[in-house]
Amino acid sequence: MRLQVGVVLGVVALTFAVAGGAAVAGSRTKAEEALSSVKAEPSAAAVARLQVAKAEDALDRARAARQAGDATHADLLDDLALEWAVTAVDLARAAELEARAAEVEKETAELEARAKRALTLIEQTLARRGKAAEKLRALGVEPEPLGPVVPRAESEREGAADAQPAATEATP
Repeated sequence: MRLQVGVVLGVVALTFAVAGGAAVAGSRTKAEEALSSVKAEPSAAAVARLQVAKAEDALDRARAARQAGDATHADLLDDLALEWAVTAVDLARAAELEARAAEVEKETAELEARAKRALTLIEQTLARRGKAAEKLRALGVEPEPLGPVVPRAESEREGAADAQPAATEATP
């Protein structure tokens, strides 16, 4: 009876040890994969330099602990290396997204400036038209109403965007 209980306990302990070893190998493998993906991109490696160094240090310490027969601490160090590696990946991704956000912000500012310039040109054109209409009325001539606004072709807009504003239907 005691022999059977001992054998069962031994099998259970062996099962947990094998499963734990597989999980640790998974942590170590995942950490190494994450580190290699960060190192493959020079900009990511530069941003996450400290996290990569700490992950590599934890992996080295895990190997040393495993060689010394300290599997428990080796497993913990592999998990620590995985945490540092994931942090490095996340930091690199955040830096990439921040750079893209800065580009989008710059493009938005440029578009806002262009829109403001266009609005200013339209307002100036309307003001000049109003003044011209007043001068014509003062001379006793009724100004002709503007015709419908005809949109320019896309190529014309790009080439002459800042040259002259398009006619509008507004009347003074």
